[in-house]
Amino acid sequence: MKPEKLAFPATAVILAGGENSRMGTPKSFVRVGGVTIIERELRALSPLFDEVVVVTRDPALYAGLGCRVAGDVTGYLDVRGPLIGVYSGIQAARNEYIFVAGCDMPFMEPGLVRYMAALAPGRDAVVPRVGPYLEPLFAFYRSTAGQALEDALRQGGKRLQDVYKSLDVMYVAEDEARGLDPELQSFFNVNTPADLAVAESSVKVCG
Repeated sequence: MKPEKLAFPATAVILAGGENSRMGTPKSFVRVGGVTIIERELRALSPLFDEVVVVTRDPALYAGLGCRVAGDVTGYLDVRGPLIGVYSGIQAARNEYIFVAGCDMPFMEPGLVRYMAALAPGRDAVVPRVGPYLEPLFAFYRSTAGQALEDALRQGGKRLQDVYKSLDVMYVAEDEARGLDPELQSFFNVNTPADLAVAESSVKVCG
């Protein structure tokens, strides 16, 4: 049965702006189980969201995916990292709420995304916490976060986590996330050939 869209209009934003230095090739197009990671992400997210936008420094590379493609916001082209990506996603989205994901996450659990969406209304952000670590690139953001992100960019900030103190953030506890994604596979990133080998093993184990 096809998953229903979220209860409110929202945009999924896939950030594809990394340097790919450890993988040696664009991570979005690395294949896991014979399917590119970005295609896996589109399959997981498209049924839930009203639109999907890929934010990238190389829009031509992502043409033909069947979703909107947007470049980073001009004026901060010397800035790299997720902070500019999330800010650009908020600016590109047609909806008040966005869900941000990295382009290297092949095992996103739609049920966890839906759970987080239910927590988002009225908040500036919804961010999972796993142990002492936050997952800012598997998170919801509201357009109201845009000003704090812009202020951080103007001040030379680079870390999304540093902006959270200025926002109304709901943190999703690890046990909550495990209730829908027991192995926390949603947060698994393919950054290196070794990670890719682990991902391929996971596909074989899960069939």
